[in-house]
Amino acid sequence: MALANEPAILLGDEPTGELDSATASTIYAAFQTLNQELGVTILIVSHDPTIAKHVGRVMAIRDGKAASETVRRRQTSIKEQDSSSVEEEHFEELVVLDSVGRLQVPKAYRETLNIKNRVRMELSADGLLIRPVSEEEQATMLVSNQVVEVEVETQPEVNGLKKLWSRLRK
Repeated sequence: MALANEPAILLGDEPTGELDSATASTIYAAFQTLNQELGVTILIVSHDPTIAKHVGRVMAIRDGKAASETVRRRQTSIKEQDSSSVEEEHFEELVVLDSVGRLQVPKAYRETLNIKNRVRMELSADGLLIRPVSEEEQATMLVSNQVVEVEVETQPEVNGLKKLWSRLRK
């Protein structure tokens, strides 16, 4: 019924939620066939962690925002023993930055590194390095930062700074 008018997109809300793994694999295979043969884009909402091996792209949503994207890539490698080629699947999870540059650090990473509410960021030759701030440093920061003073040089051509300054002083 959903394909009667040749839709460009098909939505599936937990299509395998109450199914055993064999039946779920059959459903995923049907979705792949629809995508490849009819060109239908399939959007599936699911809590099934095994879905990544059945689709090309997975977007993880945390707190209502896109948090990460997992993409499946196929790589062909050559076996050294007999020079035959082997196709392997590789999954890569990428963290998504929002429109102002914020990113969500996965909970498992935060727990492993004991990251609370502050981190240090450094540019390195390889990219961006994020390091946790020690609990002792955070405790010191909380005590020393109870009074925050912001100095703003007001210039006539910058309109909103006076309002900002008056709000910060309250």
